Amino acid sequence: MTPLHRAAINNHAQVVKFLLEKNFPVDPRDVNCSTPLLLASAVGGLETVKVLLGCAADVTLKDCNLRSVLHVAIGHSRTLETLLKATPSKQLIKEKDVDGFAPIHYAVQSGNVQDVSLLISSDMTATEVVSDSLDTALHLAARHGFSDISELLLKHRNERLINAENNQERTALHLACMEGHSAVTAVLAPDSAIQGDINERTPLHMAATQGSLKCVELVIQFHPGCLNIPDKNENTALNMAAIAGHAPIVKYMMSLDQLAITCNTRNKNALDLAIEYGWENVAMVIIGHDRWREALHPTDNGGLCQIEILLQKMPRVVERLLDHCIEEEGQATDNNYKVTYDLRLIQGMNTAEVVTTYSLNCLRTMVKYKREACIGHPICYNLMSLKWKKFGWITFMLNFCMFFMFLIVMTYFVVKNKAEWQGKTCKRMQNRGDVFQGIFFSNVVYLILIFMTFVLLL
Repeated sequence: MTPLHRAAINNHAQVVKFLLEKNFPVDPRDVNCSTPLLLASAVGGLETVKVLLGCAADVTLKDCNLRSVLHVAIGHSRTLETLLKATPSKQLIKEKDVDGFAPIHYAVQSGNVQDVSLLISSDMTATEVVSDSLDTALHLAARHGFSDISELLLKHRNERLINAENNQERTALHLACMEGHSAVTAVLAPDSAIQGDINERTPLHMAATQGSLKCVELVIQFHPGCLNIPDKNENTALNMAAIAGHAPIVKYMMSLDQLAITCNTRNKNALDLAIEYGWENVAMVIIGHDRWREALHPTDNGGLCQIEILLQKMPRVVERLLDHCIEEEGQATDNNYKVTYDLRLIQGMNTAEVVTTYSLNCLRTMVKYKREACIGHPICYNLMSLKWKKFGWITFMLNFCMFFMFLIVMTYFVVKNKAEWQGKTCKRMQNRGDVFQGIFFSNVVYLILIFMTFVLLL
């Protein structure tokens, strides 16, 4: 680093002027290839910059990172304005450094509205410069949440700019929704086109995943048609909100009449996804909504139904679901008071098209996982009462009759053999083995009856 570098970096304009009057080289390089003008611009040394420009310092020279005086002057508006007045510097406005960023990108990322305005005033096409990832200045403003800069960039309503895509095929609206910046979303949503990114996800998918209810409302307000657009996995924004566990967004979306509750490529809808990812609050919102029946669907053959899975993981949701299955008409004191119990769901959601072999699987699951609150619910009580009246008493009576027959046969066998044993004397017995053998063969019929009775009882 030369004395001129030292003077420039400390903004000692008089020292710089003195050295230059002594024929000191105006553009020497330091170890980073920085010239005195680059160093003075980086620290906002306005007076030093003016001296160097007056001595014909080369504004086009860059450091080892390919950063020009415009790159390093970001954040020092007066210095930047002075540099932009130099004719050669205007060609640097759209040039990028080794990181792929132009001066306007740095100005946007730092949130410096004045610097952005200066660059645009010097060259309107600066707004269209893209980084190596194809991000425009508007993309960066949206990602960082700078609504004022976004408005400035869109001052002339540049449709091509507002719908420009980066290397992920995302527009600025995608990024604003992804980060949950509602103020930027409000600026972009009215004029942005709704299009899918590399995964076919719209800005609404991004807002639902991030959890910004305000962004979701804004996107739907200006683009209601995107509500049911699926991504490449057939997940709608509702499904994405359920996966991320954002209950308020799920509740808001389900209140929209145009919403369709659909399944993804794995045949899972919002309720299934909430169960899979363990979001009980989301499942409770879905089941508690007026459209709860739309979230229930038959399960693939061989799989557990939704209620069985809920019983295992979220029993409180099942209690809320069972409450829906009871409908009351009239007042309890009226003569025409009626209570209707819908037992279809607790029996595996049987319909005319789908027949489940084991209709008591849900009750078995309740018993297996000891869900006492569910077992004691009026729906389950009435189902068990119905089963008892229809089949239970018959089974009980059959078992009772079989057991009674067993008692009669066993009693007869014992009494008969006792009498025969007492009627014989020891003199007539050759040995105990002969006696036992005679008794066994004479009563083999009774033994067979006893055995068959036990088999029937089992």
